[in-house]
Amino acid sequence: MIFSIMKNFKFILWIATALFATSTFAGSELVPLPDGYKNTFTEYAVINRTKKKQVVYTFANKVAVDSATMGQPLDAGSILVMEVYKAKLDNNKKPITDDKGFYIKDSMAAIVVMEKRDGWGDAYPEKIRNGDWEYAKYKPNKDKPVNKDSVGCLTCHKKMEQKDYIFSFDELISVKK
Repeated sequence: MIFSIMKNFKFILWIATALFATSTFAGSELVPLPDGYKNTFTEYAVINRTKKKQVVYTFANKVAVDSATMGQPLDAGSILVMEVYKAKLDNNKKPITDDKGFYIKDSMAAIVVMEKRDGWGDAYPEKIRNGDWEYAKYKPNKDKPVNKDSVGCLTCHKKMEQKDYIFSFDELISVKK
């Protein structure tokens, strides 16, 4: 009986430790919204999200821009910021585009931040791990992150593993050219 209690106690202790470690070293609370990113980061791409009728403006810090090389992951310390806007719609509920074909932005929907730090990916199982990237989604008023965990972002970006989990990786590389 005592052996069984000790065995269960060790198991519960192991689970608690695993949960504590994950909550302490993973999640959107690790990723702050960088102050002044519009003035200090490089705007490198505008992307239409056709299914969501959104337009995204993307910004990268100096570490990300300097380390962007074809076929190589970005360096730790890289930060990408995405301003997500609803597209202005015409009377038929279709997005209105500018002369370059990009949707004209309407109200901001969210600000999303990707940040890469050594060891951040260790908190996640391989099935969803995105290298050492972590994500946070902020409300347009730049309030604290909308979600406490990054599982949705990790799951979606996992398919971009060959491009360091970044949908706009090719555009980021072209900034250096």
